Amino acid sequence: MLRASEATDKSGDDNGEGAATTETTAPKTKEKGLSAALITSLSAERTLAVMGALVENPTVALALHTHTLVVKVFGSRYAGSLLQTSLTPKRAELLTKAPTAEGSRADRQLGELHAQWEAKLPPEWNTDFTWLLTWEQVEVVALLAYCVGLSLDAVQLWPAKDGKVGDALTPLEHALDFTLRDWWQPTKANYFGRISKELMSDALLDAGKVAQAASVLKMKKGDAAQLAEDELTASGWVPECLLPVADDTTTLQVADNSAAA
Repeated sequence: MLRASEATDKSGDDNGEGAATTETTAPKTKEKGLSAALITSLSAERTLAVMGALVENPTVALALHTHTLVVKVFGSRYAGSLLQTSLTPKRAELLTKAPTAEGSRADRQLGELHAQWEAKLPPEWNTDFTWLLTWEQVEVVALLAYCVGLSLDAVQLWPAKDGKVGDALTPLEHALDFTLRDWWQPTKANYFGRISKELMSDALLDAGKVAQAASVLKMKKGDAAQLAEDELTASGWVPECLLPVADDTTTLQVADNSAAA
């Protein structure tokens, strides 16, 4: 069955606008019709989800942090003051870029962890580091993992050349044995209500829901988005643009979204 988006000649987003450009033309993507705002939101949601997994995996977080420092140390002769490292918590910024992620599994988990760690900090924790010397090393490493994880940032405005959104996260997702569908589900608010009916139809086809794929094309957009949510949110379906690039370890997961339906 011909995908609805392939049967049209539209290249703009769901608001009918033309392809957005920066100083150079934005790369074309298989995921036609995704606006820059939606791509930003989706990449922020994917980042937040991976962040939720990373903050509880000290092994991967420590490796990631060490690699970041190694790149700075061996990739440049720049030398700053005593141990000048940089870390910027990104959770609040990600939620600003993807408001629909508020209250998600990752957001709830990050909030709970923040409260737990904050409660463990001693009085005047910010004036001296020696209190950390009294902690068990496993606790210090766990706190480091939390702080490192919060600095994760893979937000983007445009998809990659292969149409992927947030694809820089793929190696980290593999290391964490992370599966996005365990952390994030497409809804009317965060996805379906922001794409064309043709893309909704394509999504339903991907999940093997042929009758519903035909139905949404005849409905008002709001009703179509609600139907797509009802059929797909709990099914495990994830937009192809958010799935990691297929390799020997992910081919089965990526190849057929309909298996999750």
